[in-house]
Amino acid sequence: MQETQIDSIWLIRLRWGAILGQIGTILGVYFGLKIPLPLTPLFIIIGVEVGINVLSSHPYFATRTRSPIFSASAMAADILCLTGLLYWSGGSSNPFTLLYLVHVPLAVIMLGEKWAWALTVLAASGFGLLFQYNHHIHALMHGSHSDPASGMNLHYLGMWVAFVVAAVFILYFTSRITRELSKRRQMIADLERKTFQSEKLASLATLAAGT
Repeated sequence: MQETQIDSIWLIRLRWGAILGQIGTILGVYFGLKIPLPLTPLFIIIGVEVGINVLSSHPYFATRTRSPIFSASAMAADILCLTGLLYWSGGSSNPFTLLYLVHVPLAVIMLGEKWAWALTVLAASGFGLLFQYNHHIHALMHGSHSDPASGMNLHYLGMWVAFVVAAVFILYFTSRITRELSKRRQMIADLERKTFQSEKLASLATLAAGT
């Protein structure tokens, strides 16, 4: 099992942050920007995400979160839920499709190259399907017939917000992983040094006994 797989608990925390961000974004777009999003299917999907996180946090699944299969399944579910949210909020015209990229570095860090490739294919497939299948949201298109400039500006603003969110998530998680791995390497070095000192003392004791 890879060293970084024990950091699955951070994925749970990250998912809680993503859920809160999704709720805030949906409510902000619906009430603030007055864009008619279909709230019922969106919040059903968010409810599924909450359920996944609650199960992952339950003591019964505590040891299973360290399994690469369990972690990969949870991340695959995240990608599918993201695809569902995007489907009901404009599909490929939704600038938050950029969030697909967040799963790639997380998969590499937590699960290794093999699983990362599989999850990347899943994310790419989900993104590709959104070009053909989506719940059309007129205001989220690159431009609207009534006011193309306004529609374009809204899309650009969404792209910028999506980029910031993706960058912050990636920076936070990779920074935490890097710091934790550095601590572990230091702990291993300290343990090896103590082991060497113990072996040296045992050798001296054996030599003294022989003398």
